[in-house]
Amino acid sequence: MLPPDFSWTTYLLLNPDVAQTSLTKSFAESHYRKYGSREKRKYKSYHPSMIFDWKFYIFHTPELKWLKNEEQAFRHYFLTGRKKTYLNNANRIILINYLIDRYRFKSYLEIGCEKDLCFNVVRAEHKVGVDPIEGGTHRMTSDEFFSTNTETFDIIFIDGLHWSEQVFRDITNSLKSLNQGGIIVVHDCNPPEEIYNLYPRPLEQKEWNGDVWKAFISFRQDPDLDMVTGNFDWGCGVIRVLPNTDQLVLEKSPFQLTYDDFERNRKTWLRLLTFDQLVSWLDKGDSVLKKLTSYQQDQDILDEKEITNSPKPDLK
Repeated sequence: MLPPDFSWTTYLLLNPDVAQTSLTKSFAESHYRKYGSREKRKYKSYHPSMIFDWKFYIFHTPELKWLKNEEQAFRHYFLTGRKKTYLNNANRIILINYLIDRYRFKSYLEIGCEKDLCFNVVRAEHKVGVDPIEGGTHRMTSDEFFSTNTETFDIIFIDGLHWSEQVFRDITNSLKSLNQGGIIVVHDCNPPEEIYNLYPRPLEQKEWNGDVWKAFISFRQDPDLDMVTGNFDWGCGVIRVLPNTDQLVLEKSPFQLTYDDFERNRKTWLRLLTFDQLVSWLDKGDSVLKKLTSYQQDQDILDEKEITNSPKPDLK
């Protein structure tokens, strides 16, 4: 029997001695059944270098469009792609799918779905995508969507209009639409140079982050939100509804700050972390969330006892 979360590609990446024999799904699964389970070999990892998403691999590497299936793509990656670091760095898709797998999230909302590059490869069971131009499931602006939305989600990815005021509204509305224990991911929080941060977008600027960072650090001041930024893929901000473990204090409104201000304080304001550090931050947050949940359950029990033991009114 294979574990329900068995990944044949991760199994071969984690066990290169096995991969030397064959790079096929059937072989990997057969080997685990016969030997891997008994030998207690690892088959699951959350590290980016051990996660292979073949659709993402092809989507973002145009010269590999000739690869037609997962086995072909994995063979190319294992023999060639890893040496060229096609996927050795973390990115927003690996982060989102990691969070979905780790917390068994079911529902996913994406704000901004250009070409569905992210939306199509996210592994959530229920997906809603909002974009006024292309992709997703709803052809409208995020403001229009949230004005009528009654649904809540386990994970929300914000990658819409890269204008700080719009991002501020998107985060505000996403917090209202987030399930308990859910997570918000915000893309493009870390522009590398000033030209990437300009709004509106310069016509000649192909890659562009806008001033998303202003909205993100604005919420870093909230005592009830714990936030960090993955230092990869243009800056992937992560927001959890938990006590703020590193509350930011700013002398003026984030919307009045300049890029020079940001450049001097980038690491502190964004709370930049590597993927491994981000995972450790999640671990600590999980411990806090567990304690808070346990405390709330105890309070609910006490409240219920008080109601049960309270004197009944005299109805005579």
